[in-house]
Amino acid sequence: MKQISNVTIGSDPEMFIINGTTGKVVSSVGMIPGQKGNPWLDQKWLEPEFSGFGLETDNVLAEFNIPPVKNKEDFIRVHNYMKDYIRAFVQKINPQYDILCAASMLVDEDQLQSDQAREFGWQNSRLRWKHLNENWTKTVNRNHNNLNTVLTKGISKGP
Repeated sequence: MKQISNVTIGSDPEMFIINGTTGKVVSSVGMIPGQKGNPWLDQKWLEPEFSGFGLETDNVLAEFNIPPVKNKEDFIRVHNYMKDYIRAFVQKINPQYDILCAASMLVDEDQLQSDQAREFGWQNSRLRWKHLNENWTKTVNRNHNNLNTVLTKGISKGP
């Protein structure tokens, strides 16, 4: 079996902005700079050691990008860095704001008034995902390796 080497992993997680006093979701539209596909870069992120970070909105959520990393310690570190960054960013706007990493939340109608708040980005990328998934499956079958298992085991074990 051919060994996979020099594997990196990145991500672009999304999170809710909430009012810590009321517990209600606050739309990130107009608060978080950058938009899906065109992330905003803090001046610091233009420096080589910070390359790969980005901040944008996705629907009413805040989304961030991380640079590709090679181990779980760095994966956790860069995620925590961005969560802390976004928390501080929104608290400069309103000290009651915070972030919430959750799969879903009820969002009040008054937070869904912009066109962006009513747009769901996955609808436009469904065909691309299907194509990516089909190519991944063909690659797995052609190589007779379960690459998902290999990658998962590798990430679980770390370096």
